[in-house]
Amino acid sequence: MKKLTRLVAVSLIAFSFFACSSYERIGSFTSVSTRNIESKADYVLLTKYTEVKVSAKKAKKQNVDPLTFAAEELVKKQPGGEFIKNAKFFRTKDGKTYKIEGDIWGYPMAPVQK
Repeated sequence: MKKLTRLVAVSLIAFSFFACSSYERIGSFTSVSTRNIESKADYVLLTKYTEVKVSAKKAKKQNVDPLTFAAEELVKKQPGGEFIKNAKFFRTKDGKTYKIEGDIWGYPMAPVQK
């Protein structure tokens, strides 16, 4: 009985270890943008080390590549965001979820006047 209990415990631990969706790094880039960047514009750092996770299904529904979709979603998180610097791309081993993290750069937003 003791051996059976030990076997079940080891099996549950092994299953939980392999069932966890860990991310594997796809690549890292100095700068990422899905639109043109003006060379003469004065961009500022809006937020540091921001991340977003997107599902490949959601990107497919939008008819967009998951990496492009993730980059666009990250830039949308910050008002005035234009591009990402120090970007790192990740995906789960099964390819169902993508994650991107980096610093968002763009135009500083003017305060709303009432």
